[in-house]
Amino acid sequence: MQSRIWFALLLGANGCAQIVDSDAPYVLVEGSSSSSGTGGTGSTGDMGGMGGSGGGFSCATDTNCPATGVVCSVAVCMDGSCETRSESIGTPCNEGSPGVCDGQGACVECTLPENCVGIIEDQCTKRACVNHICEVKYLGPESPASPTFQQPGDCKAVVCDGLGGTKSINDDTDTPNDDNGCTTDSCLNGTQVFTAVAMGTNCGVNSYCNSTGQCQGCLEGAHCAGSYDFCKQPTCNSGVCGVSYTADGIPLPSFDQTAKDCQVRECDGNGNIVARVDTTDVSVDDNACTRDECGADGTPFNPPEPENTACGAAGEVCDGNGTCRQPHGTPCSTGSECVSTYCVDGVCCENACNGTCLACNVSSMTAGMCTVVPFGQQDEYSSAPCTDASTCDGNGTCKKNDGETCALASDCLSDFCVDGRCCVSACTTQCKACNVAGLVGTCANIPKGSTDDAAMLLCNGTKACDGNGACKLANGQPCTTDGECVSGNCKNGQNKCQP
Repeated sequence: MQSRIWFALLLGANGCAQIVDSDAPYVLVEGSSSSSGTGGTGSTGDMGGMGGSGGGFSCATDTNCPATGVVCSVAVCMDGSCETRSESIGTPCNEGSPGVCDGQGACVECTLPENCVGIIEDQCTKRACVNHICEVKYLGPESPASPTFQQPGDCKAVVCDGLGGTKSINDDTDTPNDDNGCTTDSCLNGTQVFTAVAMGTNCGVNSYCNSTGQCQGCLEGAHCAGSYDFCKQPTCNSGVCGVSYTADGIPLPSFDQTAKDCQVRECDGNGNIVARVDTTDVSVDDNACTRDECGADGTPFNPPEPENTACGAAGEVCDGNGTCRQPHGTPCSTGSECVSTYCVDGVCCENACNGTCLACNVSSMTAGMCTVVPFGQQDEYSSAPCTDASTCDGNGTCKKNDGETCALASDCLSDFCVDGRCCVSACTTQCKACNVAGLVGTCANIPKGSTDDAAMLLCNGTKACDGNGACKLANGQPCTTDGECVSGNCKNGQNKCQP
């Protein structure tokens, strides 16, 4: 079982952390000390606040200090005393769950865009963290869309539209290339323009441009000037240079491809090499708790598998945030091992389960479930332990053991409060009590000569208990036989009970 004993001591009366000064070097928790070390009495009144000179916990290292039990605050050892400090900015509020600490003791949705794991980014949609709130940021026309959406040399550009989609605009810098050394290539208001160069311009080996912008005089394709590759090759037909384009959709050889980038480089039928979406070329991250997928724009991404998806040979499951962890009920040492982030009583538990007389290891059948501790057992690991003079009643309530002081029957595990003590039974019989010295908590005989003022049939006044559970005549009272007297002595002649 895991210790949770100091949780209640470090919370306020309402169970909440209280930030006293957000600009101070330490965030203060009600019942804890300030960084100046003055200390406090604690909201529970049981002991002083953590740290400071006024009754705080002494320590040598951080590990000597009890956990604060408050999200985004951590106990540290400062100058020999335990103090409460806010977690550093970006620290997860709960391991494996959304939310990060803001560095001032508060748990917020985000401090950086990367914290916004619920937003899937693509070419025109990005994550943003504004005032610690995750927001979707749509890129505007100044942001070009993915290369897979662009057509080289078409005098156009595909850009973001500011609403998460795309649109086409004129781009006269996206000049075409007709692979003809006898023309100049340009754009005019988004339209391709090919202008013949001066007649006689050299355009290859023994080749010159004619008046119509053709290169003449070649004997083979190699004589033609130009830049050629897999998607276009030079030709020479009847002495005129030309170009042959590889058909649209033919992929480049494997050595010209990039593996696992969700794209394939191929020819577009116009001599250009273009990148197109290939959803089979997924980015494999070797994480059983994420899916290997490609976005519609060819962006690789690995979204998390749903919570409790099987992910390991030993029965582990995914936590819904991309990490493989232990399921409920399996042994653990820390919460980071568990899909729930809670390691309670030595097992991964469905929740914090820190209430009195609740445990996560009650039985093998309920391991991992926050279940009431059975009748007659104690709970030393709850936020308010039920130990020593108290025991769990099997209904989630801590009650007092036999012999302990009580005011009501409901205070007692036995449901009997007799003579101001929790008693093993109702103990209503005459001359029996539950507060007999040495036998407190048991229904014992009242000592000889003492009265019983609490029984249904009183034994007082002229009578007293005989020490064996019977009510008899007190000394000095008229009698006829010895058996009538507490003393067992009915004096002959006087006919009175005598010592």
